[in-house]
Amino acid sequence: MSPDQKQALVIELQNLDYCVAMCGDGANDCGALKVAHAGISLSETEASIASPFTSRNPTISAVLKVIKEGRAALVTSFGIFKYMAAYSLVQFISVMILYSIDSNLTDKQYLYVDLGLISIFAFFFGKTESFDGKLVEQVPLSSLISYTPLASLLLHLTVVTAFQVGFICINSRGLNLSSLRVKII
Repeated sequence: MSPDQKQALVIELQNLDYCVAMCGDGANDCGALKVAHAGISLSETEASIASPFTSRNPTISAVLKVIKEGRAALVTSFGIFKYMAAYSLVQFISVMILYSIDSNLTDKQYLYVDLGLISIFAFFFGKTESFDGKLVEQVPLSSLISYTPLASLLLHLTVVTAFQVGFICINSRGLNLSSLRVKII
């Protein structure tokens, strides 16, 4: 195929709603590597300048690595988004509950929660790596606005709210929770 035919083929496959990866090792692959969703250069020549990914190993085994890393990046990004959204919603509900009993967190408490807890968890969440095992057929979610992510956020928010309201109700009845002792066996 000529370079223009390769590029036209990649564009036509994309028009058919295919996710297109292209591997190439020479200057005649540059156009197709640029327009592909994932262009992988199998050499460190002109093709490596045109493609987003370059493999030092001149085989197509790099395709599996790119897919694994891409899926890991997508899942991690979705996870961090859900984590931060859940944190924000839980903090909002907590503050609203505290306002309802004429209380609030101090500035130091907000700082401790934001910097001391949340930032550290988010940092380590982002350090996750791709799975080195077999690539599974099930693809990760492609949209944050779908049933599974929204349902998990709402369920988490419901559970946290129920526990907070439950403890406020228990505490308002005069039960002293600090006097309860748990014996660890």
